[in-house]
Amino acid sequence: MKRFLPILLAIWLLPSISHAQLRGGFKTGLNFSTFKGPLLSTANAKETFESATGFHVGPVVQWPITQSFGVKAELLYNQSGGKYHFDGTGFNIFRAEDGTKILATGAKKVDLNLLNTYLDLPVMGYLRVGSFQLDGGFRVGFLVSSTADGRMVFSGKTALGTPIPEIKQTLFYNYKKDKAGEADYSSFTEMILDGKNTQIPEKIGAYFFEDKKEKYFNSLDLGLSIGASYFIGRSLYIGARANFGLSDITNNQADFSQIKTEGLNLIRQADKDKNFQIQLSIGFSL
Repeated sequence: MKRFLPILLAIWLLPSISHAQLRGGFKTGLNFSTFKGPLLSTANAKETFESATGFHVGPVVQWPITQSFGVKAELLYNQSGGKYHFDGTGFNIFRAEDGTKILATGAKKVDLNLLNTYLDLPVMGYLRVGSFQLDGGFRVGFLVSSTADGRMVFSGKTALGTPIPEIKQTLFYNYKKDKAGEADYSSFTEMILDGKNTQIPEKIGAYFFEDKKEKYFNSLDLGLSIGASYFIGRSLYIGARANFGLSDITNNQADFSQIKTEGLNLIRQADKDKNFQIQLSIGFSL
């Protein structure tokens, strides 16, 4: 029954909305975003997330039902993401010129700036009290683009004992467009690993370790939103909002452990990573 309550509420409000005068508007502002989910923390390795800054912009439509209550919908170009860090004992996989994969373990450090852009559709109820307005409701986000950039530093040895000096690789990810095993070999370091000639690219793509591409981020994000606004005049307002993700934004088939493998096979993680975001906005309502 609970899943039908929003639908029943919408049906109940439709007659009032259809006779109400629509009001348009526009808003823009800054986002402070991060991911909420399980993070590795052991004596030998640690993962952390930091917040990242982005922006949002888009039109707003309001349906006043009474002078103090109504429904509004927004269509926002909305940037989300975060800064991911890994530091500790992990693995790396290299590809020899003959196509053989070579597994290595050692000291690994990853710094990655993630940026996901969504086309967001929040549908919310609002309550106006004097110059203040409170709103809350649901949001649906459709992933438009998903990129990341950063650096990985690794040193260690292969499974057969070949030492690997410190290697620095640039991470340049496009999660929607990159292909399995993709890397930029225009600049590389050449080594002999386990008796095989190996070119180590200085820049690698999102699915360099993969034989088959599985997109890392899911295309749909569902969440709850709650916020407040203060009207400086009749039309101009400033506001703050918190967006709480409800759905897992990462694909379990592409999310793998940073610290261990099953031989050369990556270990998939069925954990849940969710968006969390604070928005600070300025807007106007006609």
